[in-house]
Amino acid sequence: MQERLLRPLQEKPRETLKRNLDKVRAFLDCAHVTHPRVFGSVAQGEDRVDSDIDFLVVLPEGIGLMGKNRIREGLEDILGVPVDVVSDTPFTAGALDQARSEAVELGRIA
Repeated sequence: MQERLLRPLQEKPRETLKRNLDKVRAFLDCAHVTHPRVFGSVAQGEDRVDSDIDFLVVLPEGIGLMGKNRIREGLEDILGVPVDVVSDTPFTAGALDQARSEAVELGRIA
């Protein structure tokens, strides 16, 4: 736990994500989450050590709020940094235009 609390002080979330990319992908695959992308400061390369990681994903049908929260918590456990999970659905289309325009596929985080 101490390592989880100290890690954000030592590296930017983008670096943490790159270091744990295989674990993140495996976790999302097991949770049946598709098309994972990041947006915001991490995607733009403007993150700071205190930034969170914003994920834009397609969640499995019928997952609900509790399931979405478990995915967020799982990502936070893997990464040790705060995470937001935004569901990319037709219902959120207008609100997500900016996120989609900034979104970067996980494999393209450099």
